[in-house]
Amino acid sequence: DSFKREAVTRYRRGESPVRIFREAGLDPRLIGNKRIERCIARWKREPPDAGTTRPHAPAPDAGREGRPAPMNVVLAQTMRINALEERLRRLELSMADGTAR
Repeated sequence: DSFKREAVTRYRRGESPVRIFREAGLDPRLIGNKRIERCIARWKREPPDAGTTRPHAPAPDAGREGRPAPMNVVLAQTMRINALEERLRRLELSMADGTAR
């Protein structure tokens, strides 16, 4: 919910939706530009407190084989992948410098 509010605030200040998602660690190549645009469009129409009064139910097809993963799972995995890639980059740099143990 806090990301939604921040994204809408930044969008209304003129920032690009794709940039907002990218800076949050959500790669537009994975999520898709159209989905990002739709999220911003939907979120800016919602009342400011909509996220706190309307809990999200799990997707009806969550966990079923052959079905797409719910968006929250994809976003969590994207953030985890980004963190691991950053950790790997730092380790590679420290090994190249000879500072790795």
